[in-house]
Amino acid sequence: MSPAFDKAAAVARQRRAALLQTFGELRARASPPQLVEDALRVLDPELSFLGRLKKRVRNNRLLSLAVLAGVGWLVGSPRHDKRRTVRGAESRHAKTASKHEGDER
Repeated sequence: MSPAFDKAAAVARQRRAALLQTFGELRARASPPQLVEDALRVLDPELSFLGRLKKRVRNNRLLSLAVLAGVGWLVGSPRHDKRRTVRGAESRHAKTASKHEGDER
């Protein structure tokens, strides 16, 4: 092979190694724990409240998962209009009462 090709191949290997190193650094920075850490530092620079909360979540993962599931269930559950429910119950009650009145005659 020609010396120019060998030189170009060596440059390509060096650049590939540098690119792989950059990807490794980005992967370490963009990991979920690191993203949470960065977000906590933005919200609470001294990590007073949020830092304690993070430690509690890390120590009690099952409890934290249950709490998150409950909050998700509450947020995702459908909301009912109380007025519609009451009117529907009243109309059903009125229909039932009128049926019973017809039976008594």
